Amino acid sequence: MWSVVDATKRVSGVRAVAQELTVRALNDLVRDDAQIAMEAQRGLAWDAQVPSTVVATVRQGLVQLDGQVTWDYPRNAAERAIRDLAGVVGANAAWSVPGVMEVVDHVQLTMTL
Repeated sequence: MWSVVDATKRVSGVRAVAQELTVRALNDLVRDDAQIAMEAQRGLAWDAQVPSTVVATVRQGLVQLDGQVTWDYPRNAAERAIRDLAGVVGANAAWSVPGVMEVVDHVQLTMTL
């Protein structure tokens, strides 16, 4: 799925990409939101590139990443940390980048299980 997004960015004139994908976990992978949130926080805490300002909340298997990042690599690291967690059906991210101006970038990530 990630390669599809990358390919569309290389097409001349493309200014936006909208992805809609419904993911249903197998019964073996169904986890409640509390379990997913605990694993997401553990994954974020273990990655040295993810600042402590990044937090994850979970609702119906959808992970919401929020926080303040100063560079692109902590944002990417945070998204990688939760991407492959069992039970996650999708993720949204709202990043605040201080300095230049307060920008909130809403990114819809699609997860593959």
